[in-house]
Amino acid sequence: MVEEDMRSVNSQSTEHLVYSMTPREDTPYTPYEVDRLKRHLKFHFMTPCQKFKARKRKPWKLIVQILKIIIVTTQVFVFGMQRGNFVDFEQKTQLSLQHLLFKGWEPSYETMPYPAAIGRYALYKTTEIVDHLNYAMTNFNLTEKLAIGAYGFTEDQAGLRSKTATLTLVKFQVGEIFPNNVTYNLNPNLDKVSLTFNATKLENGTEVYDFQQVLRNNGQELSVNKLHSMELNFSLYGIHLKQGTNKVNVEPDCLLIKGKIKYDNSKHNGQMTVFMEIELVSKTCNDGSIFEEDTELETIALILLDSVVVLLCFLSTVTCARSMKRSVILYRKSRVFFKKHYGYKCTWDDVMVFANFWYVMIVTSDILCVIGTGLKVAISHQEYKYMEYSGMLLGIATVLVWMGVIRYFEYFERYNVLVLTCKKAFPDVIRFMICAATIYIAFTICGWLVLGPYHIKFQTIFASSECLFSLVNGDDMFVTFSVIDDKAPTAIWIFSRVYLYVFISLFIYFVLNVFISVIIDTYEVVKVSIA
Repeated sequence: MVEEDMRSVNSQSTEHLVYSMTPREDTPYTPYEVDRLKRHLKFHFMTPCQKFKARKRKPWKLIVQILKIIIVTTQVFVFGMQRGNFVDFEQKTQLSLQHLLFKGWEPSYETMPYPAAIGRYALYKTTEIVDHLNYAMTNFNLTEKLAIGAYGFTEDQAGLRSKTATLTLVKFQVGEIFPNNVTYNLNPNLDKVSLTFNATKLENGTEVYDFQQVLRNNGQELSVNKLHSMELNFSLYGIHLKQGTNKVNVEPDCLLIKGKIKYDNSKHNGQMTVFMEIELVSKTCNDGSIFEEDTELETIALILLDSVVVLLCFLSTVTCARSMKRSVILYRKSRVFFKKHYGYKCTWDDVMVFANFWYVMIVTSDILCVIGTGLKVAISHQEYKYMEYSGMLLGIATVLVWMGVIRYFEYFERYNVLVLTCKKAFPDVIRFMICAATIYIAFTICGWLVLGPYHIKFQTIFASSECLFSLVNGDDMFVTFSVIDDKAPTAIWIFSRVYLYVFISLFIYFVLNVFISVIIDTYEVVKVSIA
């Protein structure tokens, strides 16, 4: 019953609010009270423009949302450039250290993982392990002389410049393998041994780095059968110059670069993969100055921008919370009214008429935006560990902020087609997706199980799902077929063809078209109702 009345609230006449049900004889409401509630309902569901014409009430929520979109988008653009600059510095620092410390490193290793232009960077001989570690430590000792980047050595506990690194060996407690007579003796429990990788001084006074000598000095030996993995830890100081368009326009960051070179022999398949990880930790600069007058002004502008964002989010939350409170109060009055005046009990559909999920979405975006801004302020104080969290929160908040504007298109029928179509088609889409998901999951598991060892796109369960999703959208079909060539077992080659043909035909020609038809049918109904 409430829903019938609400469909007519956009009309300018109160005659459309006359209820179709006959009032009870013992109703406690007077005609004045009935008319007053009708006017409250009509005004509550008016558009901002209608409310302004009726009572000259300014659309404060609309104004706040428009201002918030402008300011939040500006903040996100500024933060996006700063974050991109920092991540680029981190990635380029890692690449420069790989070129410096990895023997035989080539730019081809820096390409995207797919399609693979070259194999993994790995070691295959015991002599290569020794040479690689000695090479890494020798070049690390010469970092300040060789590197183009601004890197410096850290201090040890005595306050002296330290050029040493820590080598951690992870080994099986017992690891004996005898391929000649096909026997083994293993204890899979792991032990960790940490060694200080110092230089060895020769008789002529020259200092060299000798991995074998370091092992002997610590009573260890290199046994690849027992070796699970190794990790070479080092640290350097670095300075990040925040470059603008053509000059350094923001105060640089002083950083502690914690690096790890990992040697992975956990699979014991003859290939020891080598890769590097770095972590940037903020450090207080001892001294520094920039001869630019506008550096302080830019810092003040960023603080002012963040403050305005927080203020607008607070105003947006207050206005939306007030409207939600009024909706709850009006619903309670209406529920009691319909119960006593008509003897009608409101249903769940009637409750949904008063529920405004747009306000919930806007308040959620405000909360995410305030938290993300707070983390962004912490980042400006060199708390870089919050960089990714702040980026995700501000990114989601921006999506919700812009989606919140769609609410105001509801007041214009021609522009509201998308929203109405999504609302009406949502139940059918969910039911269809549940059925399609069962088939999709089955193909995902099957592809990973059968093709995983032979196909780069099916090596993990997640990669298998991503590959099938890409195929549904028409991406890289020929490459997916051709990755498994004639060198694979014949049964696997035949299975891959049948598997891919069946999946592509089923999902593109049937499932995807049925899904589109569900949306199209709903769109046609909405379009006819609007016309």
